[in-house]
Amino acid sequence: MICGWVVLYKLSAYRRDGRGFGATFLNRNLRAYRRDFYTDEGQDLLRWAWFLAIITIPWCLGVGLLG
Repeated sequence: MICGWVVLYKLSAYRRDGRGFGATFLNRNLRAYRRDFYTDEGQDLLRWAWFLAIITIPWCLGVGLLG
């Protein structure tokens, strides 16, 4: 999860609307991961953010069920 936050922090520099990390972090729904919010330079980081979001879900479920 911490890696996901770091990627979102770095990704906030590429937002088209100029909103920073706080707006991205507080809006933790899937709308924050839309491709049209970010410039072309941030698309690689956006893919990493999607990847980390997808693998975090089974990890949270596993920890919740086993813990």
